Amino acid sequence: MIFLFLPALAWGQDSLSRSNADLFAYSPGRLVHKTYYLIGTVHKVQVEAVRLVDLLKKDTVNAVRLESDFAGQYTVSNKSVLLDLDEVTLLIQGLLLLEETYFAQQPVTYTEVNFASRSSFAAGAYYEYKTKTWQPFIRLSMFHDYTVVLNRQEFQSFRFLLEEAKNKLIIK
Repeated sequence: MIFLFLPALAWGQDSLSRSNADLFAYSPGRLVHKTYYLIGTVHKVQVEAVRLVDLLKKDTVNAVRLESDFAGQYTVSNKSVLLDLDEVTLLIQGLLLLEETYFAQQPVTYTEVNFASRSSFAAGAYYEYKTKTWQPFIRLSMFHDYTVVLNRQEFQSFRFLLEEAKNKLIIK
């Protein structure tokens, strides 16, 4: 009986982890026009600004979409995630804090700093005490291993792409 419950619990976590943009895009009774603006790519993660317009109700939601392919043992799977603009603002602030403050520190034990979104996205860095280095990462899903490990330059480029995507949506 326990074995049947655990997969349902894991499925429930993944299905409940949705951004406001996801909820808007896939709500019943909406006719949603999606416009994707390619901003750029860093370490095989594509960053897009997305404008969602409900053609019936004339509502608009803006988001940032991240997408990447992940190679498994036998297949390649595609994973994408939508981040709400309020989350993108906080994510940019968090990444900048990591770059300016944490990367200069040298903790005495393994340390990890994470930003988590509503849609099960995570980004951050961990300090590997043995090598005495901070290792930045992007995780497109907290419930599965869709993690992209970045170097510091790629991490900074990722932040720049997020800023550009946010600015594109604010200006339009």
